[in-house]
Formats: sequence, C-alpha cells, structure tokens
Amino acid sequence: MEQLPDDVWQQFKYSDIVKTMKFQNKVEIVEQIETLPEPVFDNLKQTLRKIRDENFFKLIKANPEKFEWFLTASVAVSEEERRLEALEDEAWKDL
Repeated sequence: MEQLPDDVWQQFKYSDIVKTMKFQNKVEIVEQIETLPEPVFDNLKQTLRKIRDENFFKLIKANPEKFEWFLTASVAVSEEERRLEALEDEAWKDL
C-alpha cells in the first residue's frame, strides 16, 4: 500500500470504500489493515485491482504496439515455463 504510485493512490483515495473509511493517507490504511473486517479488506483489494486493471487497459489502448510486443513476450515466457515444468516433473519421477 505504501508503495502505490501516486497516480494510483489518487484514484484509490477517492474510491467509495476509502472515503467511507475516512482514510486520509496510505499510512493510515497500512496501520489499520490488520484490524479491518475481512469483507472490508476484500473490498479494498478488489477496488485496488479494478483501478490497476483499468489503468492497464488504458495503457493498452494508448500503446497497442507495445502491448503486442508484451503479449508476444508473455507467450514465449509461458511456453518456456511449461517446458521447464515438464523437465522438472520428469526429474521428480526419477527420484
């Protein structure tokens, strides 16, 4: 929470859940996060994820060519990860 970028914090602090809880800054949220009821904590997480996802989609729309590169790189990484997992599975069978 303390490491949220300022632009995300600006969006987050004006969300309904943060206004309802009357948090003034990131530190207040961090200090109280362990005492929040589970539904409130989940709502905070979902709100933050929604903001993050919206910002990501805005970035994609603004820079589709960069997203295409990102997607290509992600696919390559996923394929390599699957290959390594298969090798690891084989190694476990040998033990």
